[in-house]
Amino acid sequence: MQFIASYSQKGGVYFAADDIGRATKVIDFANAGKDKISLRIEAMCGSYQNGAECVIPFDVVLRPFDGNWYDACQIYRNWVKKTMSGESVVKIPWLDESPVTVIYVVRGAGPLNDKTLDYSQTNALIPYENAYPHIMRLSKEFDSKVMALIMRWDHNGPWQPPYYWPPVGGAESFRKFVDMLHKSGNYIGVYGSGTMYSKKSKVNDFDSSVDYAKNNIAKITTRGPKGQSRMSICEQLRDSEGLCISCKKARDIMEEQALICARENVDFFQLFDQNMGCTWLICYSKEHGHPRVPGQWQTEAMRGFLKDLNAKIRLSGSSMVLGTEGAAADPYVCDLPFNDLRDASALRFGKPVHGYQYVFHAYTNNFYGNQCEVPTFVKLEEVPDNLLFRLAYAFNGGEMLSVVMRQNGQICWGASTPWTMKAPEQAPVFKLVKNLNAARKKYSNFLIYGEMIKPEIEVSCRTYVMPGKRRTLYYPEVLTSAWRDSDGNKIQFFVNFKTEKTTCKIGGKDTVLPPCSVLAINLPR
Repeated sequence: MQFIASYSQKGGVYFAADDIGRATKVIDFANAGKDKISLRIEAMCGSYQNGAECVIPFDVVLRPFDGNWYDACQIYRNWVKKTMSGESVVKIPWLDESPVTVIYVVRGAGPLNDKTLDYSQTNALIPYENAYPHIMRLSKEFDSKVMALIMRWDHNGPWQPPYYWPPVGGAESFRKFVDMLHKSGNYIGVYGSGTMYSKKSKVNDFDSSVDYAKNNIAKITTRGPKGQSRMSICEQLRDSEGLCISCKKARDIMEEQALICARENVDFFQLFDQNMGCTWLICYSKEHGHPRVPGQWQTEAMRGFLKDLNAKIRLSGSSMVLGTEGAAADPYVCDLPFNDLRDASALRFGKPVHGYQYVFHAYTNNFYGNQCEVPTFVKLEEVPDNLLFRLAYAFNGGEMLSVVMRQNGQICWGASTPWTMKAPEQAPVFKLVKNLNAARKKYSNFLIYGEMIKPEIEVSCRTYVMPGKRRTLYYPEVLTSAWRDSDGNKIQFFVNFKTEKTTCKIGGKDTVLPPCSVLAINLPR
């Protein structure tokens, strides 16, 4: 988003770029001493020729507001509605069914940073059909359709883009698994690895240097101001360079891989994993035909690519949906309606709020994501109900639910926790996911098609303490969110994610919430 806000009990300050072109920029703040902050905006003048005067082609907004983060987000949501009016939104075919995403790896046994694991070796979930009984059992436990979302399936090794097909374990096994899922009414998704070109793997013996030279890939990769290669993403996995999306050849490479997945009946392809928000490495190349410095042309190049790619997927007869890691950035929400949101990754910085969901839920229904960062800042085994907390938090943000599965079908803490680690208690996870997803479908006019509003009913309850490796966070034991549907009806949800009942005051009235339960209260219009 193109705004930040700082607030206290005395009021707040809203700082934003009123930029309908949504150009590349930085908006930041810093502590400037007692009761003070400093604000900064950095705009990229990519549309200007060398030596010309650069004038920022949009207003910078600085205004006071009363309230808290809801009120700041409302200012931005009003602006988004005005500037995105008439935008066409890619439809999610399975939206009403609200399948639970079951994420798992087919290589290794947990974290990628474990040097003792051989990532060239598949695990017990290959052949792909081996996962089917686990998927069906979880579908039954959740009383829900399921999307099996596979990680580390690309044949060159985990996250060695841009070439994925054929999958490790063989195309025939993959096709058989896809057919089994679809015949049982479930769905299939795969992870990609974004706009990078892998030159050499650091976790197996993959080396593409011959193809890199033969196909003159260096001509289409992002470059720094002095022509140097741009730094890689995920350097612990590979030596790679970013593809410049302004180059047709780069777009052709990405498009080819997406259309293969579409033809293979994949329902969801998180093609832009590691392109946080679907941004891409800035490029200063003098040989690509774009301006010599980054700017609005980068946003336009990616938007054009997404719209063209989605159109070609539909022309192929597929309804496959594309996604990115994290929340799709402001310019791309209409083309990427289903993304690996990973709310919990923000826990390392402080106490996150549902600001993104408040602004963009009308355009995108994300899923909770693989939560791979959680073990780095949450003391998992000291807070055994933290997974339940995180699922309840996601539900209150209107997100589709997701879990991460081990090879024995157990739900684990997140995608990077070792399979040797004791798993969370399974029954409460099943119960909470089942109850949350049932509420999501029952109240779909709010949680799927509605928009978040500021809660109107106060809840008073005990405090939930989450000890972290960097800081301890404090949340209410009963999580709440409020929603409005297209007819103006309003509702507020209260979730007890704990494994025992809890007594609280809701609207001043003593209320007992059963374990792993959801309470919905209609609000006056």
